[in-house]
Amino acid sequence: MTSKPRVFLMNNYPMNRALTRYLNGTYPGQHLWGYGTLSDKFEWVIPEGIVNFSPSSHLLQMIRKATMKLVGDPIALIKTLVGIKSGDILYAADQYSSILFAFLPQWYRKRIRYIVLVHHFPSSRFMLWSLSRADIILVLSPEVLSKLSLKQPSFIRKLRLIPWGPNLDDIVYRRGRSNRDETIMFDFCCVGRTNRDYSGIRELAGDGQLDGVIADGTSVTYYREGVSETKQGTVGYEDVVKYIINSKCVIVPLKDRELLSGLTEVAAALALNTPILMSKVSFLPFDIQQAHIGLWIDSNSANAIRSAISKLAQFQFNREIALKFNMGKFAEVLSASFTEYLN
Repeated sequence: MTSKPRVFLMNNYPMNRALTRYLNGTYPGQHLWGYGTLSDKFEWVIPEGIVNFSPSSHLLQMIRKATMKLVGDPIALIKTLVGIKSGDILYAADQYSSILFAFLPQWYRKRIRYIVLVHHFPSSRFMLWSLSRADIILVLSPEVLSKLSLKQPSFIRKLRLIPWGPNLDDIVYRRGRSNRDETIMFDFCCVGRTNRDYSGIRELAGDGQLDGVIADGTSVTYYREGVSETKQGTVGYEDVVKYIINSKCVIVPLKDRELLSGLTEVAAALALNTPILMSKVSFLPFDIQQAHIGLWIDSNSANAIRSAISKLAQFQFNREIALKFNMGKFAEVLSASFTEYLN
């Protein structure tokens, strides 16, 4: 009996943990980036690496983060190379974790199909060069795809636009929709940690102009009529869903608009039909304003956020957009990318 070809999935966060949480019904499927697609034709493998290492030392955490950004996950790649065979697929669900694969000799790389998912436009020539070694480059954003095509015309035949979005049937969203409670409705919620600037929204909430909740990864602060209450600690994804379903909008104010951030909030808001206010970025699969699921904010200042929120009174959320951008549509493109190599 001939064994099925395998897909080795690499990413910049622990996929095994994400899979466990998903199977337990506490994490949505979009964070698996298509894991299990075409499982009747492919066997999926998740190699563990330094991304699974959780050092207590802040210095070691910084070293791990710097290593991932510079060269990817060398341990996960070594484990992949030990197990991978001719005809198998290396699928990197981000543009960093498999960088070192590009340094392997061509005769070796030709044995393996290499597919990379690009989240935002590469920040260096080195990153562009590493992408040139991929057989297929999946891209989330039409704008990023256009930039890559202009910057590297040789990429055009490799580029595929992939319509990422929430896994609409997830139990976490079904439970969330049933937990909507008008009696505790917030004006806003903020539920992200990395690359966020909450100074403007904290100013508005602290002055009593807005009621809401900010979960910044280290603490959760509730604002009611200018009075704040802070609790130390992190929140689970089910808490994120609870805040979003019980808020008039989700606010995603970013420090660096070129750095991919905010997908968690955007996907959940899309699944729960909650308007999004976000710093204007180019890495999303859609323009939230043109898609009528949110509004761009010009800056993170209190005035800009206040102005955007005032426009929500007449805002009509487009529920149809989730039918075009979801994990079912994502899996269709991913499947096509895999099956190109079955024959």
